[in-house]
Amino acid sequence: MDEEKKYQEDNSRAPLAGRRYLSAEMLARQKGQVAPRAVETEAVPTEAPDAPQGEQERAMPPSVVEASESSASQVDRKRETSKINVAKLRTERAQNTATKSDQPAETMESPAEPPVEKKYLRGMKAVDFGSAPTAEVIAVMKQVAETGDYELLDVQAKGAESILYRARYYEYEFCVKAIRNRLDEWLGNPNTRGNTEKLQNTAYKTKCRHLLNEYQIGQRLGGSGTELPIVKIFGLHKVKRFGLELGYDLLMEFVSGHDLSEKQVIKSLTLEDKVKVMFRATQALEYLHRRKIIHLDIKPSNFMLGRDGRVRLLDFGVSVTCGYRPTTISGTMGFLSPEQICKDYLNESTDIFALGITFAVLFGGKAMVQSHEEMLQKNVRRQAKNNLENSQMPAVSDVPELVSMPALADVIRKCTIFQRESRTQSCQSLLSQLRAAAKQYAIDLT
Repeated sequence: MDEEKKYQEDNSRAPLAGRRYLSAEMLARQKGQVAPRAVETEAVPTEAPDAPQGEQERAMPPSVVEASESSASQVDRKRETSKINVAKLRTERAQNTATKSDQPAETMESPAEPPVEKKYLRGMKAVDFGSAPTAEVIAVMKQVAETGDYELLDVQAKGAESILYRARYYEYEFCVKAIRNRLDEWLGNPNTRGNTEKLQNTAYKTKCRHLLNEYQIGQRLGGSGTELPIVKIFGLHKVKRFGLELGYDLLMEFVSGHDLSEKQVIKSLTLEDKVKVMFRATQALEYLHRRKIIHLDIKPSNFMLGRDGRVRLLDFGVSVTCGYRPTTISGTMGFLSPEQICKDYLNESTDIFALGITFAVLFGGKAMVQSHEEMLQKNVRRQAKNNLENSQMPAVSDVPELVSMPALADVIRKCTIFQRESRTQSCQSLLSQLRAAAKQYAIDLT
């Protein structure tokens, strides 16, 4: 008993964090309910068979036990939800596969595709989009964007302000548009460290503003299904380490295709195929204009071509609402309309001007000669203002591949007239002109 009293006195003097707790048996012996034993004969508790005897005699009070249980039960609910959704989708796929396996063998057979030996196929089967994301997949990807539970794989492309990565979460593959600050060089992911975009002189705040704008525009365009002529945007993730911001990741639908700036792909298309691409690119832009959004950076590399001939529009970093009057020049040199140069208000015809330049390049023409240095000169802006108000001349005069189809060449030229009022005013009007011109040459646009 003397040892137990000494044990209790020493324990009461110790700090709270360093105190030891009496077992139930020792408390009972202290109260005289159980006589002290000369020899310890009880078996070791089954809860901790390998623990030392001193540790076995110490029993944690209920408050400590409850605290440990509650801390162990705290898990990230968003991660658990995403895992549940993944399991649900896997189950649905397994059920669909089982249903198909019950069908007769002849219904399951499909002609095998010949192996692709060349990098590019001919005609409209040059590239492949794959399937559009379903509503369930979109829900999973939104949760992944919040938790950041994904792996960056290889670099797909390098843009002016960002780098595109192929990423993976379980069996899901998607695209990540990443921007990073200088801290990423020391603290970042090994897969992103050392990767630089094309324009390294762009301020990090400007990159963040453009990426956030693209995310917001993507949410406005929203929706799911194969009818969308845009690349689906899932979510935006803030990349941090040790509490420090390293950058942002924009999670997007992975498009296994090629853009219209790739010359080898364009050369593989027939003249009739290019007319179809032109028509479907106009439909994609019309989807934006119906929602009063001006893309403001229309160019060949921002259109993706699919195996089935579908065209999707991407990159909404500098997009604005219709009627916006800018304070800076946004867009790509060679495709800037006069209203962009002189900072006048912007509308649908602003995009149509750049779309006409894009079509001219598609059919063997060239973009305009423009440079950043020229944009800083007052006389250049003054000339652009004069062209916007008075010039009936088109920016494009030569469309080499459409010499045999002058009606289509005229449609392109009308898109690039400097004077806004004389230019084609809307995508609906442009689609009507393309239908009429294609009909003259017996081109089926469906």
